[in-house]
Amino acid sequence: MWDAPRDFRSHGLEFDSGFGHYLGDLDADNTTEKENIRWRSASDDGVIAFSRGKNETLASAPCEAYPEVIKLWSGWIDKTLQTGVDGLSVRLNSHGGCNDEPNEYGFNEPLLEEYRQRYGVDALEDDAVLDRLPRLRGEHVTAFLRDTAAKVRRAGKKMQIHMHHDAFRPNPSPRERYWSLTNINYDWKAWLAEGLADGSIMRPSRFEGVPNPAPGQAKRAGITHTLSDAVVKDMLASTGKAGVPIYFNGFIHLMTAEQYVSEMETIFRDERFAGFDLYEVAAILGPNSNGTRVEELDGGFDKIMAKSQELGIA
Repeated sequence: MWDAPRDFRSHGLEFDSGFGHYLGDLDADNTTEKENIRWRSASDDGVIAFSRGKNETLASAPCEAYPEVIKLWSGWIDKTLQTGVDGLSVRLNSHGGCNDEPNEYGFNEPLLEEYRQRYGVDALEDDAVLDRLPRLRGEHVTAFLRDTAAKVRRAGKKMQIHMHHDAFRPNPSPRERYWSLTNINYDWKAWLAEGLADGSIMRPSRFEGVPNPAPGQAKRAGITHTLSDAVVKDMLASTGKAGVPIYFNGFIHLMTAEQYVSEMETIFRDERFAGFDLYEVAAILGPNSNGTRVEELDGGFDKIMAKSQELGIA
């Protein structure tokens, strides 16, 4: 959805981006919106279309129940470890699977067969399917993390797991589950109890403060709102009890430099966190024209460095 510029005549139809009730204006310049997130999708192109039916599959969302998918993921891990990295951080979802009807997906044939074997009933005819299927899929995710953690540690490296607290709640809103596939039980407490993580990154969607925004008033939630969330408190208590250091994932490009350094300081002074992750640094740093050095972009890197020095961490 961020592939731009696009020609709607040849690009293909995009009719379900998973934004729920976010507005897409036909008569306004969506590119000028900053804090008000009247989220832009097809309307950036000056045209909107409606389609009958649904996508048969979710793009960029390979199913964890296929051996071919696990082989692909494991291959990525092998190649990454071969580069000599200090460790691996597994992010369970990334820019895929966005749609407004997530419970319509995840019924892949390997899972349907496994469902029949375990429960003795066809998943599509079982009233308990939306409770049972997520648990079944979650077992596959946990098995992958277990195998990955063992592989990483055999290589003498450290294993991190991203904790997407917005998606790990019982009934996430469209904004809360935006970056995560639903219909999966992410058994994060079991991962901690089993010792699969040497560290973790708390990754908020930053849309968690707007479950029912007034039209045109969809504001991104601030750090105070995030840290007061019950699931966040539970996650911080659980990682602390398990002795797993947790780092806060800070989106650089989602706020002003002043807001960003304020959030940095908040996390720095919160003893429950082990550190702060400068996320999407490409928003403030980039290569020069001939690729010989990294240069500051218009994004407030100087303010971030100044605050880091003030806090004694740079």
